[in-house]
Amino acid sequence: GINFKEFHPISNFNTKKKIFLMPARLLIEKGINEYYEAAKLAKKRNKNLFFYLVGDYNYENKNTISQLLFDKIKNATHIKYLGYKKNISQNIKIADCVVLPSYREGLSRSLLEALALGKPIITTDVPGCKELCSKKNGLICKPKSIHDLFDKIILFSELNIKDIKNMGKEGRTLVKKYDVIKVINKYNFVLKKLKI
Repeated sequence: GINFKEFHPISNFNTKKKIFLMPARLLIEKGINEYYEAAKLAKKRNKNLFFYLVGDYNYENKNTISQLLFDKIKNATHIKYLGYKKNISQNIKIADCVVLPSYREGLSRSLLEALALGKPIITTDVPGCKELCSKKNGLICKPKSIHDLFDKIILFSELNIKDIKNMGKEGRTLVKKYDVIKVINKYNFVLKKLKI
């Protein structure tokens, strides 16, 4: 869970441009390649779409993206790599939409923070992501699909500000059930039942 009181909703969204942010470790299963390629297609369609990636690149991890892809990302003009950030909420605050095209998750911390800050999300129809997304607070795409992610990015970019703000409000409402106090209370309840 998250400390809900530490996250205050941000209701400012861009009108003429749209900023997309993917906060994730640079692992294959996070959908880094899909985001990179979908962003390239979307930027060709609409020059007012801006894409950012923030996260740690650990070459020692066997699941890390290839050095070739990492070099492409660093040198790309359609996407900007921000490197590792200890506090990603500062980056989330400037985004219009948070994107996580992961292949699997436990329960995504970055999506929880995005929702708590009142930001719409685009994520995949997989466990750990789909539980945090409904038609009311974001868009769901197929995992490992560049084109479906591209379609959802374009769909989001065509929404009006009122709809985007409503998505943000719905997301914040949904994430309240993951408040750390509620989560701890549930654990304590289960432990008492089990007499542990």
